Amino acid sequence: MIRKAREEDIPQVAEIYGRILENEITGRAFTGWQPGVYPTARTAREALEQDELYVMEESGSVAAAARINRAQVDVYAQCPWQYEAPAEQVMVLHTLVVDPRTAGAG
Repeated sequence: MIRKAREEDIPQVAEIYGRILENEITGRAFTGWQPGVYPTARTAREALEQDELYVMEESGSVAAAARINRAQVDVYAQCPWQYEAPAEQVMVLHTLVVDPRTAGAG
């Protein structure tokens, strides 16, 4: 089930960030993220406070998370998008994470 995140989800989201960052350090992932810099529990909390954090829950645990909003970085304007759309009609997916323990399960 995908739903808006709640305060009690923050520790699980932060744990997923940590597992992905561990995989980055060991060469099993290539995100460019840096431990202690991005993403952190604060990253998730800020998204929650802006009502922009969503989670996918499976069997009572958070299996994935993402921030969805309208904030586009400048370089997005340079991309050759298939469809033109005004900024107010565009949603942007940020910090999409899937728990490495459940990744690849479909």
